[in-house]
Amino acid sequence: MMDGRPVESQQSGEELDESGNLDIKTARGLLGSLILSPEGDAAVTKAISSSNPTKMLAMYLLQGIEMVQRRSMGTETPLDPRIWLASGGVVDELMPIIAEIASDAGVPLSIPEILPAVKEQLAQMLQQRGDQLKQEFQGQEQAPPQQSQPGMSARPVQGALQR
Repeated sequence: MMDGRPVESQQSGEELDESGNLDIKTARGLLGSLILSPEGDAAVTKAISSSNPTKMLAMYLLQGIEMVQRRSMGTETPLDPRIWLASGGVVDELMPIIAEIASDAGVPLSIPEILPAVKEQLAQMLQQRGDQLKQEFQGQEQAPPQQSQPGMSARPVQGALQR
């Protein structure tokens, strides 16, 4: 997903292991708290009230997913990227919260109707984002080493650190 690997919805039957299920719980809590914040509630309401609620909701979720996934990459146990779109994964588990926000805002939202389309949009967006990150990473690897300024030596000065 975020690391340049292809993003695929896990609806094909591949099961997550116990670690993946723990990752779902962790990510659901983190992303769920963002959605339930006053700012998140307002953003979800705006997304589902837009002229293209599927795309706007997917874009909002993408921002949260990227934030949570990036933070996890700096830990000893990063989240398995498959958890977001897996059957029974984070997006599936957060849809009832989103539907409740829609109901509170008076916006009709049917989970069975919108969920597959949101997941498809997210899969495309995550793939595009992963490709962008991969290109950026490859561009950094291929960048020529920086030239030292004229008159500056890359060699350490003998005795400079000795007392």
